[in-house]
Amino acid sequence: MQSSMFSHRLETDEINFVLGWIKTFEKYYEEQTKHILDSMLEYLSANSTMKFIWAEISYFDLWWKDLRHEDKIRVQRVIENKQLEFVTGGWVMPDEASAHFYSILLQMTEGHQWLLHHLNYIPK
Repeated sequence: MQSSMFSHRLETDEINFVLGWIKTFEKYYEEQTKHILDSMLEYLSANSTMKFIWAEISYFDLWWKDLRHEDKIRVQRVIENKQLEFVTGGWVMPDEASAHFYSILLQMTEGHQWLLHHLNYIPK
C-alpha cells in the first residue's frame, strides 16, 4: 500500500522549493543572470579599462547560445583584451551538492572543455 505522503507527483517548482531553491535554473538565468551578462558585454565593450570575472559556465552557455554572431565576436574581443576572465571555469560552482572530489573534477572538466571548444580559452 502506497503512503499518501508520496502519492502526489511533485512539479519542478515544488521540488525546487523542497530542496531550498527559490527558482529553477532557467528562471535564475532569465530573471537575473542574462541581464548581468548582457550588461557586462555592454560595459566592457564601451570601457576598455574595465574588467569582469565569471565562474559558472552553465549559465554562460545558456547566454552564449542566445547571442548573435556579432555579440560573440565582441565576447572574443573582451577576452583577448583580458577584460573578461573565467575563474575556476567549472560547469557549476562546487558546494555542498558536489563536495566529493570526483564530482568536482567532473564539473570542472566539463566547464574547461566548453571554454576550450567555444572560446579557445584555458582558465589560469
